[in-house]
Amino acid sequence: MLPLKDEKAPLKFPLAILLIIFLNFYFFISRKFGLTNEAYMPTSGFIPEELFKNPIGQAPTILISLFLHAGWGHLIGNMLFLWVFGNRIENLINPIKFLIFYLACGILSFIGFSFFSDVKNIPLVGASGAISGVLGAYLILFPKAQILTLFFWVFYFNILKTPAFVYIFFWIFWQVFAFVSIAQTETQIAWLGHLIGFVAGIIVIFLLKSPLTKQET
Repeated sequence: MLPLKDEKAPLKFPLAILLIIFLNFYFFISRKFGLTNEAYMPTSGFIPEELFKNPIGQAPTILISLFLHAGWGHLIGNMLFLWVFGNRIENLINPIKFLIFYLACGILSFIGFSFFSDVKNIPLVGASGAISGVLGAYLILFPKAQILTLFFWVFYFNILKTPAFVYIFFWIFWQVFAFVSIAQTETQIAWLGHLIGFVAGIIVIFLLKSPLTKQET
């Protein structure tokens, strides 16, 4: 199931989200076509085991690796989820707080993976941990929101309205299923990082959101 649109997405200009999308495409294209200076661009991404050797020195690599992606599908998929689920969150907490929220979720996802995963020598790249955090926050803030979803199975296609909590439940189920059933050394996807990012999103949004902020369904 592919999310297409939040039925009540705000009309306000999503400044932080557009900045994040621009940076992701900029870093991806620059890296793909060799337009970057390797002095500041890591060649392969953040390697978890390096965090324990030099925690402070790895900070720039972690940050930059949030904006690197393995391929067009990885990049476009993440940005689609960001656009669909991020707009209402940014509108609720303001662009600056959303940017802090997004970066915090991604960084915590990388750090958490470094501590809890048995696979520490494979480079990590991508915004998936941060996007997972966006889904976690969305579940807390807008559980009853209606998501226009492209459902497809073999040759069958249809666009359905799916409650956010239902869509995200199936998303969580798939992440957990993949994590427990697929050996982490046999996949390029850091499923554990997604789950950690999701939990981080729930925690961080509570820290950033004002208790008096009005929420809509």
